Amino acid sequence: MKFSYSYIIVLLAIIAVSQAEFCNLNFKECQDLKLKTGTSLGKVSNLSFNGTCSSEGFAVLKKGTVVEIDFQFQSYNPQATLKSVVHGQISGSPWLPFPLGNPDACKDSGLTCPIPANTTLNYKPNLKVLSSYPALKVLVKWQLQDARKADIFCVVLPAEIAE
Repeated sequence: MKFSYSYIIVLLAIIAVSQAEFCNLNFKECQDLKLKTGTSLGKVSNLSFNGTCSSEGFAVLKKGTVVEIDFQFQSYNPQATLKSVVHGQISGSPWLPFPLGNPDACKDSGLTCPIPANTTLNYKPNLKVLSSYPALKVLVKWQLQDARKADIFCVVLPAEIAE
């Protein structure tokens, strides 16, 4: 009987992991929101993260967790280096810089640089949601930039920091 109980526990664990939530996020291109001029050097086709979305379409970021975001994108040109720049906006305030633990998109994020042109890639940065953050709704502007600080992509997504 021990074998069959162990087998059932392992099977349930596999099912639980395979059913882990990934939420497809609503996002807008910065250009569409008139937050930047000029054109981007690439485009995001899909954006998801390992969490839940609110009924309003916000990414729910739970305090004290590490969130993995998945940007599916293409760069129109090969890129040797890539850097993430993140800002937040609360209730129409100016955009405030948000420091990342690892802004180097070529390190520990699913990308190997240099990246090729016109190939769908997945950039998967981790974002620490500290317990000290206040519970609030925020717009997140995420830019992936080349060595000259030109945007490969720039997107804005609604998020909610929650308990």
